[in-house]
Amino acid sequence: MTAVSPALGLDAEATARRAVAWAAAAGPDPARPDSGAGPPPYGPLRAAGSLARPTPESVSALGELVRDTAARLGAGRPPFADHGGAGPGALFLAAAAGGRKEPLTATRLTELIDVPELVGSAPAEGAWLDAFARHAVVGPWLGVPDSPTEALLLASPLTEVLYRPAAARGKTGTARQVALAVGMLARPRGTEVLRAAAAGWSADPAVLAWRTGLLRRLVQDGPAERRFVADVYVTARLWHGAEWDRRVRWAGRALTDPKTISDLAIRTLEYWAPLAVLERGGSLLVRERRPLRAAEAVLALVRRHRLA
Repeated sequence: MTAVSPALGLDAEATARRAVAWAAAAGPDPARPDSGAGPPPYGPLRAAGSLARPTPESVSALGELVRDTAARLGAGRPPFADHGGAGPGALFLAAAAGGRKEPLTATRLTELIDVPELVGSAPAEGAWLDAFARHAVVGPWLGVPDSPTEALLLASPLTEVLYRPAAARGKTGTARQVALAVGMLARPRGTEVLRAAAAGWSADPAVLAWRTGLLRRLVQDGPAERRFVADVYVTARLWHGAEWDRRVRWAGRALTDPKTISDLAIRTLEYWAPLAVLERGGSLLVRERRPLRAAEAVLALVRRHRLA
């Protein structure tokens, strides 16, 4: 796929607007971008200081992307009931994605902005909206091969929860990412957004490792967290059952032959280990949820390979 080349006269803010427009067309799922979005654009990063004082055109384009992404993800309006105002951080990240042909400058742009603080008793008004705006921009660009993915993740805390933490934090993230996930469960519509994000299969072993690690930690917490874990697996069965069945069959075969064992195959089966922990504990959360009866085959594989 050939990227759209920059037009003469563009600056960093114009590049950011093009990146925002492409993200709106591509959709929020990096694993399944809308093919109708066309090739990802790129542009220069001249006059990057203008990003701190964006024009109404740029603010409007970003606002439209946020509203559309919130509708697609079910985050509500405004997202997570945060009635504050988002800062310019999302536009900085959009410029970094669109200006990826200048990697040093693009990475520097992601480092110039403070990361919104979401963990704690009282996040500042607008912090959740700011984080959601960043995720709306960053999500689609994670699937672009030459995008500054790790730098974008470090600057987008919500994306680190809904997709995966930056590689620098390790495969299972840090206590901060887990605390942010728990914080989402207390936000309006946060439970629904996180549940949907955690329920799908991914071709990226690091994404599956993060989801599994998060669910493992939550299953050790209180009743509300354990209910959430059980509901994630119900969503996995109801929304993605056919795909999970296909992937699990493949992973089961792969793990029977040393020549075909792969990290992705292990992570695919291991994803279901927290559910096996719930079941082993005799939890009614498993027995009372009818869709989970269809997970018995994968739970048998998890037990056979001692992944729980």
